[in-house]
Amino acid sequence: MIKYFITPNVLTMFINGKQIFVPSSHLNYGTMCKVLKGGCQDEKEIMALNDLKNCMLTEFPDFVEVAEDGKLVLKHCHEVNMEKFTKEALQSQRDGKDTQGFFCLLMNMSENKTIGVADFLQWLKSGSCRYTINGTILSYGFIDDGGVCFLKEAADKNTNAIVDIKPQLLEMYVNKDNKWTCVHKIKDGSFTVMWQGENKNLPNIDSFNVFSGDGLLDCF
Repeated sequence: MIKYFITPNVLTMFINGKQIFVPSSHLNYGTMCKVLKGGCQDEKEIMALNDLKNCMLTEFPDFVEVAEDGKLVLKHCHEVNMEKFTKEALQSQRDGKDTQGFFCLLMNMSENKTIGVADFLQWLKSGSCRYTINGTILSYGFIDDGGVCFLKEAADKNTNAIVDIKPQLLEMYVNKDNKWTCVHKIKDGSFTVMWQGENKNLPNIDSFNVFSGDGLLDCF
């Protein structure tokens, strides 16, 4: 029999002689309290709710795995702090948000030969580029008369386009300030023009990237 005590801050359970504390900050705290109050005495069900690692493996089997040390990791980026990411990813999934774009981004970047995925995520977070639901990159750019694209910032007066870039084809390097930077010239065939026109009519890049699962980058 599962005995339990519920307070606003913690759920205390006694299962097989072991005392288990579940803080209210736990993603499944509310669900566990609800099912216990409803009469659930299934120890496996309760422990599955308590084990967020198991929840991640169930929800995202194609993107997470257990490392040799027993810790949960993202398949394409083992450096990620999974404590914060796990809670955010599971909550996003349960809220009906689309997390596919972020995981596709990780897969695409794992094919890039010039930068590691973790370093790329930090670069992406600090800049004006965005990622899309398809795991590609949106960026401001300048397209010359020959159709060659050069990455730009929105404030650059020469910016005349917004492009969708295949991240696995980006060329990254460390500059003199020891910061990751992307080469300005984008390879032919590695981008799609989303908008092109006069600089004075340049739209906000966020208007091309409206989807519900783009908050996962904030976990890094």
